[in-house]
Amino acid sequence: MECKDIELFVSDYIENRLDKDKRREFENHLFECEKCRIFVEEIRELTNDLIYLKKGTNFIQKNRLYVIFDNNMEKEEEKNNKVLTWIILTAATIILVFNLFYFTNLIPSMNKITHILVSKIEKTAVRTISYIKMFTNPEDFAYMIRKNNNNLNNKKKKGGKNG
Repeated sequence: MECKDIELFVSDYIENRLDKDKRREFENHLFECEKCRIFVEEIRELTNDLIYLKKGTNFIQKNRLYVIFDNNMEKEEEKNNKVLTWIILTAATIILVFNLFYFTNLIPSMNKITHILVSKIEKTAVRTISYIKMFTNPEDFAYMIRKNNNNLNNKKKKGGKNG
């Protein structure tokens, strides 16, 4: 069960209307997720407080209490989204500055440094990809093992490294 499911089934859980399996899934998720555990407790407290409202309280006033709670949850989510947005914007700025030095010759020394850096990154990427292919393709891996064994055998026949 995921967090979005908790929001859907919270009323049924509080009112003991979930079947045995759903209730077990729900409680397992609550055990693992503190955010949902807090959410369920706040809803439980809110529903308990609604019981004590005067019977003459109209539907709009009761509904407003739920809206206030939902707005607080949305504000918490907005804070999390702002942090993620700042991280993405910072990464994008770094990439743009890097591209500025790579594709322009405004500062020649920086242009040279970025080209050297890109070439090293490309070499590393090519090596990494070749190693990945070597270990994911059994024929290439077997070929490399045979080649290394042959090299070792040839060195032994020649009398070691110095030959």
